[in-house]
Amino acid sequence: MIVKLARYGGFCFGVKRAFNIVLRAAKENGRVFTFGPLIHNPQAVSLLEKKAVTVLSSVDEVSCGDVVVIRSHGVSPDVIEELKSRGALIEDATCPRVKRVQRVVEKSAKDGYLVVIVGDKGHAEVKGLLGYARGRGVVVSSVEDVSSLPTDAPLVVVGQTTLTQDFYQKIVDAIRECNRNARVYETLCLSTQERQNEVRALVKEVDAVVVVGGYNSANTRRLYEIAVSSGKPTFHIETADELSEQDFEGVEVVGLAAGASTPRWIIEGVKERLEGIGQAHISLLQLPVFKEIGFFLQEANIFSALAASGLALFSASILGVKDIFLFPLIAFLFVLGMHILVDIHDWRGFEIMDPDKMEFYDRNSFLLYPLFILSFALMVPILLQVGVLQFILTSFVVLLGVVYILWGQKRFPFVGKDIALALGWGFVIAVLPIFKARVPVTIAVFVLLFSFIVSFVRSLAFSLVESEADSVLGRKSIPSLFGKKIARGILLVSEIVLLAILIFYALFIKNALFVAQLIPALVLFWAIRRVKKARYSELLVNLSLFGFGLVQLIINL
Repeated sequence: MIVKLARYGGFCFGVKRAFNIVLRAAKENGRVFTFGPLIHNPQAVSLLEKKAVTVLSSVDEVSCGDVVVIRSHGVSPDVIEELKSRGALIEDATCPRVKRVQRVVEKSAKDGYLVVIVGDKGHAEVKGLLGYARGRGVVVSSVEDVSSLPTDAPLVVVGQTTLTQDFYQKIVDAIRECNRNARVYETLCLSTQERQNEVRALVKEVDAVVVVGGYNSANTRRLYEIAVSSGKPTFHIETADELSEQDFEGVEVVGLAAGASTPRWIIEGVKERLEGIGQAHISLLQLPVFKEIGFFLQEANIFSALAASGLALFSASILGVKDIFLFPLIAFLFVLGMHILVDIHDWRGFEIMDPDKMEFYDRNSFLLYPLFILSFALMVPILLQVGVLQFILTSFVVLLGVVYILWGQKRFPFVGKDIALALGWGFVIAVLPIFKARVPVTIAVFVLLFSFIVSFVRSLAFSLVESEADSVLGRKSIPSLFGKKIARGILLVSEIVLLAILIFYALFIKNALFVAQLIPALVLFWAIRRVKKARYSELLVNLSLFGFGLVQLIINL
């Protein structure tokens, strides 16, 4: 079955921010409480419990010195004051957009307005907003409720941030009919509106819709209601286990949307399950044994190491160095060791964003730790065979890499992992063989530029996919620092520059065969756009990089 995935699914800004705050607090304090569930997703809340994050249902449960995180929906100021009076240390993870509405409510109530809050009476956000009204607030949940409002009193109208625009506008129109002096604020979350508009467009292109998210999540429920109103078969689920093949008989294309509090790993699990429904045959690579092998090679960073070795082979071939195959071997071992170290350092955090990956490291740590040590141990004699200078330089770069991975991301917040990885890859791919080459400066500069840019393109492409995990785990990257829109622009420019460099070099050396290098480049660009859209996209990206070395070997024949 074909799955059309909504682009805006997964954690919104406010949820990512809340996760950042609670994970940082848990890391610094060991034990943390959230006042109510951090988000309306039971699976995510359950995983947070493994990080010593406990949900409080009452202020009475708080003791002096406890760290309490205010969830993204916000709470009443009375609750905050009571928590402080009990000696609790407050970490406020209220979504900034909700904060803005709280300020509007608080100021309007002080100015003498009756504050009308349009929303669900029992919702945590609405309860918090009522608290800021200090007795001068009223909740309106339907058009019928409007009749109870005064017709001559000064009113201020705000809405729960996760409402649909249509519902909010309908209530606002009804209020203005009975009170023309009502002041209305546009308080609906833009991210919520984008998701809702996307579902409205998505239902026109599919035969059925699956909405994944917590049953208590208001924004997920709105998405479900929008899809249902289209008349298409619609299913609201929390996990892939709730899917039934019988529900999709005759369905060829299904739309998949997700609420703002749904983790990416749950969305991916649902997508994979949906893609498997209705398949009469499975390919060889989809057999469990091959999927397990492929998963191991990917998560153990073997594919990444192969990609680096292919690029090193490309550089060594261009530079015409002796012992051409030693440099790909060094690159393979270097990247394997460094990438395993990155994952070993971060793997406990994956239980929030990618439980499958965490389970993999938990299950295979007895292999990965020796593999990490072995990769660097094997690199030593090979480097000494290449040259003492290369051994010293590589040792220094490895030391820098270890320092950056373990401590540097906090000390150098603007050196994102994209740039750090590209520099590390560029060193082992280009700098090492250049020291053994006797070529014109122009060729050396080409190899350096190509190696850094192609490594940067790969790193940035994966950072775009992992931006949610980076934000939650506190890893710095261009998308997490500057946003996905800017990151995509940088990626596009980098791809254009990479193509220009390859074409320029082909013209410079006057070798028409070198144009063949555009093939792996174009495959790379295509594979990047399939990341998280195709099951083997990461493998395709890494194989395209390996292809540069393979094509160059053929050209040199």
